[in-house]
Amino acid sequence: HVDKDCKRAEVIERVKQAMLWSELPLKELQRIARAHGLPGRETQTKELLHRLTSTLWPPPPPPPPEPKPKPKPMKFERFEHFNFGSPNFQNFKKPVPPSKASKNLMHHFNTLGIAPNSGAAEIKKAYRKLALKYHPDKNLEASKEEASRRFREVAEAYAALNQFLG
Repeated sequence: HVDKDCKRAEVIERVKQAMLWSELPLKELQRIARAHGLPGRETQTKELLHRLTSTLWPPPPPPPPEPKPKPKPMKFERFEHFNFGSPNFQNFKKPVPPSKASKNLMHHFNTLGIAPNSGAAEIKKAYRKLALKYHPDKNLEASKEEASRRFREVAEAYAALNQFLG
């Protein structure tokens, strides 16, 4: 066995020594083996040479295992698109329970067609939908006045609920 870290000169010396041993008679090789602490009972030169070289030049120990890399901190990628410092999250309030909503506010919730316990996001969504539906520029001449009246009601309801929640 040859260690990868051995110097070239050392490897050459080992090869010379092994070649010299291979030329010796079995009795002389057994005497050398006993001098190195081996029993030297082998009856074949090849077996004794193998045992002698393996004992004197053992394989290098395995390298220590590389330390495991530290795990990277987890990123919550699903939530990275949220901006928790934005005004939408700063002004967020819990939905208003029906018992606390006044009679006037109930009228505004009904105008927008939403439940009294709806949150700010639901109110905004309903307002945008109805504002597009009743916008005067999007309606025909015959129903333009009715659409304008409904548009003003929707805008008033949205403003009142926004003021109440904000």
